[in-house]
Amino acid sequence: MTSNTKLSIKLFVGCPINSEVKMNLNQSPTWKQASIAPAGSPDELVEIHFHGKDFIGRYLSSDTITVPELQKHENHVKARLRFYCPAFDIRELNPCIFAQVFIA
Repeated sequence: MTSNTKLSIKLFVGCPINSEVKMNLNQSPTWKQASIAPAGSPDELVEIHFHGKDFIGRYLSSDTITVPELQKHENHVKARLRFYCPAFDIRELNPCIFAQVFIA
């Protein structure tokens, strides 16, 4: 790395995309519309690939965060998934939180 290389670390809150989640998202016209629209809102969910797995969730914008704030973000992700896939039982999802390092 050169001295001009910038590192940034972002926390991601989301859920793994298993076959059932993928099927429900693929059948959701609302999700299809949201996924082709430009990601203008930080509240919208994104799909990412991390350590060989796919996830759906959102990046957190703050540098410091409390446990209650993490729970709030987790609930937001679940609410958005419920919005996109109303027939899907989100209680079965296991939320996850991890950090990603970005090099620019």
